[in-house]
Amino acid sequence: MTHDELIKKISDILRDKIIEEPPDSEIGPDENLFTKGYVSSLQLLDLVVHLETAFKISIPHYDVSPENFETLNRLANYIQTKIS
Repeated sequence: MTHDELIKKISDILRDKIIEEPPDSEIGPDENLFTKGYVSSLQLLDLVVHLETAFKISIPHYDVSPENFETLNRLANYIQTKIS
């Protein structure tokens, strides 16, 4: 799966399962998902579960950090390492 395909799939999960009122425009790959209000700390737990299911990976709690989850690009990079 390419980086762009990962971003698209993660974005779809956010829009369909996490964000209560998705924006009309696409979420930018480097937009901060937390400061923009797309993901709250409680929704982060749901996001982890949906990502684990969608990509058939396990995400340990110590990997749930801004370095891995702050933007779509960071999420895609993280997931790529897990599925490689």
